[in-house]
Amino acid sequence: MEEHFSYRDSDVLASTRVGEFLQDQVELSGRNTFLFCSDGKMTLEHDGQSLEVSRDRIFFCPPGARLSECMFAPDFRGMLFSVSDRSLQQFLRQWMGLWNQAVYVERMYCVEVSDVDRPLLSALVTTLSRILSLGDDAYPQEYRKDLVYSTLRNFLVGVCCMVGRMRDSSHPVASGSDLFQRFLALLDNTPVKRHPVEWYAERLSTSTKTLGLACREHSCKSAMQWIREYTLSDVRHYLRSTDIPIKEVSMMLGFPNTSFFGQYVKEHLGTTPLGYRQGSGKKCE
Repeated sequence: MEEHFSYRDSDVLASTRVGEFLQDQVELSGRNTFLFCSDGKMTLEHDGQSLEVSRDRIFFCPPGARLSECMFAPDFRGMLFSVSDRSLQQFLRQWMGLWNQAVYVERMYCVEVSDVDRPLLSALVTTLSRILSLGDDAYPQEYRKDLVYSTLRNFLVGVCCMVGRMRDSSHPVASGSDLFQRFLALLDNTPVKRHPVEWYAERLSTSTKTLGLACREHSCKSAMQWIREYTLSDVRHYLRSTDIPIKEVSMMLGFPNTSFFGQYVKEHLGTTPLGYRQGSGKKCE
């Protein structure tokens, strides 16, 4: 009988129990879902559309997607990943604009695994399976988390590279998505992202209501949620990945003073800027 292994925390789920988690999607709710098939195949319905996930395909979908009618071939082997938005922002930081455009604007949900891609992705999934099978006596939880996160990040960067390749092949853009697409591009290219929705609407020559409706239609998130996600991604990056003084980080990100910046970080990350830099708070690595 085949052994199955899982890892889960507040931001990441990685498991070889694919069928179990697809049947009971409570733990997938509000997260980005990825399905990798190493052998055999499976079929599922994604928002009413029938899809096949075989050895040559990787399926993924953003939070809020409806997955149903999951059926597995007897020889199916694979792994499921479920990743929160904040973790995805951390893992794919410099490629997040590409990812959002592909998933939310172009509605891309599958990529083909080429002969070039397969050895790398298979090796990373094999490594993850091995990490998940290790007991606490070999690798205590805090070590295992770092191993899972670093390996998963490499896997997702590989998937993002494949997404970029497909987008270069003129993947069709969903109709009516121009405003939302321009909003994401503006967010991605604006150094100081913490502006009110009105600031973005004005530069996009639209109203806040129209911009809000476009965001809800294409992503089930408000414009303010998108602004906050991008702002917090910058906050995490500069506090955790650089040694730029906190006062300078505050100024770079458009906060009026370090006191206000401290309140913002405390509210959203659960600790002070210094505390987050030193490793406490709602950590996402």
